[in-house]
Amino acid sequence: MIGDIGGSDTITVTAGLSDALITTVAGLSVAIFTLLFANTFRGLYRRQLSAIEEYSGQLELLYLNH
Repeated sequence: MIGDIGGSDTITVTAGLSDALITTVAGLSVAIFTLLFANTFRGLYRRQLSAIEEYSGQLELLYLNH
């Protein structure tokens, strides 16, 4: 019935919205954790790459000087 505020249809809709919000929160939590994890390893990769480039430059200079 239209305008049935306290009926069983309202409870069903509310339960469906609750399930949808729980799923959304779970998905956002996984996405945020994955993003933090990926950014941490991206930073580690960049630092390691920078160190390798620095050491290879020093090695090249040592090789050219001898």
